[in-house]
Amino acid sequence: MAQGLEAERRRVGQDSALGEGIDHLVRSLRGATTWVTSWPLPHTNLTSLMVVAATNNCPLTASFLRQAGAKCYLQDDSGTTPLHAALDRQHWHLATLMVKHMRACLYIPSLRQAAPTPVASTPQNTSGTGESIYQEERQHLEELIEKVKDKEEKEQLREVVDEYDGLFIRYQAAAAQPPPVTSPHRLTILSYSLLVSCRRGLLQLTYLLVTVVGVKVDVVVDAT
Repeated sequence: MAQGLEAERRRVGQDSALGEGIDHLVRSLRGATTWVTSWPLPHTNLTSLMVVAATNNCPLTASFLRQAGAKCYLQDDSGTTPLHAALDRQHWHLATLMVKHMRACLYIPSLRQAAPTPVASTPQNTSGTGESIYQEERQHLEELIEKVKDKEEKEQLREVVDEYDGLFIRYQAAAAQPPPVTSPHRLTILSYSLLVSCRRGLLQLTYLLVTVVGVKVDVVVDAT
């Protein structure tokens, strides 16, 4: 790991704050207590350092920064998130790692980009990040179905899963905007799906409900 950090240090160049932090990590990893290696604290702008690390394709450094409190979905002073910094430089592997393991969100734009740029849509990415998030969120819903006791709630959650399946297929195929939903039953399902996705933190499902099928963000999904 120390060698990997040294390689990242060379990519960073003259950035003093980030470079000094990497130097500290290398010294710690080569010392007698490697298991306590962490980013040197305090530092007030860890997310900005992570943007620099992402710009220079430094996944190890980004991991240590995240452990110290940096967030992949926050913006630095210029309005860029670490994830967007990686995407802008076409560091697809790092962007994928951020989404899978560092809680980066594909659907939060930076100030420089009015719309998000999903990793799954980039031509050089073959890891199926969008598919991975879909499977993870779907598994979460399946586990929720197993836990609930009420039969009616179970059936409602199964309908949410069915909606998610259809929405993700449509999104992958870049299909045209579907016709307006007029069925009262389906409107109820979609509203309930949005309620579940928001309560459970299912960001991709929330995004698809709003952008693919057009569920209004101000719809009343729980009158209580």
